[in-house]
Amino acid sequence: MRHRPLTLVFSVLILVLTGVLFQFVPKGLFPPDDTGQLMATTEAAQGTSYDEMVRLQTRAAKLLEKDPNVLIIHVRARGQTAPRARPIRAC
Repeated sequence: MRHRPLTLVFSVLILVLTGVLFQFVPKGLFPPDDTGQLMATTEAAQGTSYDEMVRLQTRAAKLLEKDPNVLIIHVRARGQTAPRARPIRAC
């Protein structure tokens, strides 16, 4: 019971410091040096064969190619790479 005032002082100090530090932490979803790139991964059920994984990756890539906002797709299945590029369109 004799440490109550000291505990209260430290609690208020931590609250004030949290508010001060909040002012210095960057805010926002994207960093200011956003490059406009997005990386994603796909997963299949355990035991999926390599050939099936390549088929699934190709299917996912074809779906993404339909989106006009996607310029380049890079597909990789278990270490094998197969870049799929579409020419950049002028706006």
